[in-house]
Amino acid sequence: MLIKNTSMKHYNFEYRVKVSLLILLLIMLTSCQGTTTPSSKVVTAKISLENASQIASQGGRYYIEFSPSITDMPLNQYFDLTVLIKGATQQPLSHSVRLTFDAGMKAHNHGMNVKPIIKPLGKGKFKIEGVLLHMPGKWFIRFNLLRGAMSDYAESDVFVEL
Repeated sequence: MLIKNTSMKHYNFEYRVKVSLLILLLIMLTSCQGTTTPSSKVVTAKISLENASQIASQGGRYYIEFSPSITDMPLNQYFDLTVLIKGATQQPLSHSVRLTFDAGMKAHNHGMNVKPIIKPLGKGKFKIEGVLLHMPGKWFIRFNLLRGAMSDYAESDVFVEL
């Protein structure tokens, strides 16, 4: 007759669950280190643009000028970008383009937690509302330009500093 020791299996299962929960808790605590602030203190972040505020598209068809609505802001707050797209000769566009926008942190392998609203204002000018760079560090911002079947993009690094 074979007798199974179920109490040992139960102990091993409980032990593995406790160890797993402890590891998960440690990961959560270390990944959030430095991002929490006391509720009575407002932390201000500063946006720094590495490649200035005018960048050429990768295909050389466009120049993108952009400026944030604010440079000093409370950390984890929304802001807007004003964007002006010019042709390769840096003259105003004589045709329309479609713009999409994205931002992310390559070092952390994540993007924004929100999807900004892009409002065309005519003649290559756009307003991107609701940009949220929710943590300090090096971000990239990317402007994707579409005209018919042709696409191009421009990317710039942005630093959110405390």
